[in-house]
Amino acid sequence: MIEQAGAAAIAIHCRTRDMGMTGKADWSYISKIKELIDIPVILNGDIMTPQDAKRAFDETNCDAIMIGRGCIGYPFIFKRTQEYFNTGIVPNEPGLKERIEVCVEHVKMAEKYKGSHGVVEFRKHYSGYLKGFFEATNVRQKLMKAIEFSEIEGLLWDYYSYLESIDRLETVQKSNIIPELNCNNEKYVKKQLIEM
Repeated sequence: MIEQAGAAAIAIHCRTRDMGMTGKADWSYISKIKELIDIPVILNGDIMTPQDAKRAFDETNCDAIMIGRGCIGYPFIFKRTQEYFNTGIVPNEPGLKERIEVCVEHVKMAEKYKGSHGVVEFRKHYSGYLKGFFEATNVRQKLMKAIEFSEIEGLLWDYYSYLESIDRLETVQKSNIIPELNCNNEKYVKKQLIEM
């Protein structure tokens, strides 16, 4: 029906409405739909890494992918995925300095185009930019309250300087932390991991 109406392609979000953003995207829909239509089918859902992107093509024979939540606070996924496709080697994660440089530019653009509302709307991105870094929760809490670009920029670079001064610029490896958590309460352990 959509093809007959003149659509040039179709993007499939591989989750039902009831699932929302929970659960795992069901990529099996892609091959079923490809059997029924001749236009390109674009897969969307659970593309969080370059490896996910490759797996999407390999497992579903989709014609293209669409990255949604995987790029929130993590625009590096596009360059890293392209590099992985070109070389077959998963590139290194960007370091904190690059993340902060891009974050600062990103929030500056949000303010330029949307004013103070853009700065508030941008808050959802901080988690992705700082994910995995030591004591990121503390700076994110401050960033969530900041409304001026200069304050945000200062908080980010102060955080970088702090981590540099204590030699903690590498991401925290959760595999090294989990054994240190001695608690049988699963909810408490998850909370501790999120805060790290």
